[in-house]
Amino acid sequence: MTTYRPWVSTVLIGAATALAAVSISYADDALSIDAAIAHEDRLPEDFNLDKNRRPEAVLAAFNVQPGSVVFDVFSGGGYYTELFSHIVGDEGRVIAHANTAYRRFAGDIVDRRYGDDGMRLGNVERRIAEVDALEFKPSSLDFVSMVLTFHDFFFENEDWPAIDEVRFVEKLHGAVKPGGRVGVVDHQAAEGRGTEDVFSLHRIEQDVVIRIFEDAGFRLIAESPALRNPEDDHRRSVFDPSIRRRTDRFILVFERP
Repeated sequence: MTTYRPWVSTVLIGAATALAAVSISYADDALSIDAAIAHEDRLPEDFNLDKNRRPEAVLAAFNVQPGSVVFDVFSGGGYYTELFSHIVGDEGRVIAHANTAYRRFAGDIVDRRYGDDGMRLGNVERRIAEVDALEFKPSSLDFVSMVLTFHDFFFENEDWPAIDEVRFVEKLHGAVKPGGRVGVVDHQAAEGRGTEDVFSLHRIEQDVVIRIFEDAGFRLIAESPALRNPEDDHRRSVFDPSIRRRTDRFILVFERP
């Protein structure tokens, strides 16, 4: 049975505008959330996605700071990678991860995102590796982003190698600095379904995610209702045109104590 926890937060989600104005003086090139979203160099399709993805709310919850080192798991076409790049500035760094299958799925937007010379976003490092092969230096990351990707950890077929999700989250616990955080956004599954619908519907119950991260030593510090949709009955694929880009999505933020 799914039991939604009371909202616990170190972030006031309703105060996204106030949070957006926060900047740290040691990274003068870093941008606020609002400025990053409004950046004129973003790809046109990114602006088209903003309404339903609500990056202002997601980034307010994540609260990534200028100068941070961010690891973007399964970064896909790089929508959030680019926003992180603008926010952390030249004194920060973003590692955009993909595996072979995700790189194929993302298509040509990746080439346009990074430019012909791969340097359009100069503080971004691209890393292509299967999840189980990833290794991290201890306490080397300030933030890890997992947006609409954690359910993918439970897939397995001829094109997608099995992933040890528990081991990966344990690796993240060692890789994230004390006080560092992991932000998870995903499509909510129907009550009691756990991970049963990850392949057919691309959905997962948030309590499964919470349990795995807490078992690895993380502490849940924030939840946000910003992407919740009570009209989603959780029984349709996230690609169903009747619900696509409007699914009921949870936002969770975990911290390494």
